[in-house]
Amino acid sequence: MKKLFNSSLVILLFSLFSCASVPIPQVQDQNIPERIENSIVYVQVTLTVEIDKSKMESDDMSKKSFMKISTPVALGENIKKVSGSGSGAAIFVKNQKINTTTILTAEHVCSMEKGFPSFVTVLKKEVTITNINGEKYPGIIVKKDSENDLCLVEIPVTMQTVEIASKEPKRGEKAFTMGYPGGIYLKNLVNKYVGYCSGIVSGMSYNSYTNESIQKTIFSIYSFPGSSGSSIFNSSGQVIGIVQAGSTRILFFTISSTVSTIKEFIEK
Repeated sequence: MKKLFNSSLVILLFSLFSCASVPIPQVQDQNIPERIENSIVYVQVTLTVEIDKSKMESDDMSKKSFMKISTPVALGENIKKVSGSGSGAAIFVKNQKINTTTILTAEHVCSMEKGFPSFVTVLKKEVTITNINGEKYPGIIVKKDSENDLCLVEIPVTMQTVEIASKEPKRGEKAFTMGYPGGIYLKNLVNKYVGYCSGIVSGMSYNSYTNESIQKTIFSIYSFPGSSGSSIFNSSGQVIGIVQAGSTRILFFTISSTVSTIKEFIEK
């Protein structure tokens, strides 16, 4: 297997990032169409879980790991509530059901329970989608692709949508992303970051999968924990990627599925 990175560069899902205290260089692009802002959403997943305390106390390593990636809120002696968040965008889908909208986000945003140890049992999962105006809607996960880290969530309301680009971005092409890094949502605010397409690579070991046939687009765009699921746009406001992962050592290094992978996932 061809190595694309040396061992000192570790690629992690943003849900597992160690949040270093570094400045966030936000760049405002005055040419971004306002209509895109109305398609950007905050994705929150809340799990009601039951914890087997006898198993938890006998597995100290898993206990510390679980407490590190989540902050359970007690609902009862053994029942806790755990939340995670990411970003997403309302996308145009052919034959969309009346009075509904489809949200594109990252699969790991909607499947945070994958990292839970055996002493945690999920009793209930709730997905809440919040738009830029602060309006909240219940979401239903309608499709997931773990290998390519893609997820579609449906909400019972009509929103402004964006389109997927018809072709892959060229190396050096300007791009920008919009979302809610750090899990911080504020009404009437959406963070915008600009950068460039660095190129497309194959055979990257990512998300526990190593497959020579899987291609990923790399962008030199700043991303941060909580950016996961944010759509990446070209200068025409079309989706050319989605924030899925980054590097713990390089700030402007964002990994995304290719346009063809995203289109195939949505249309199949």
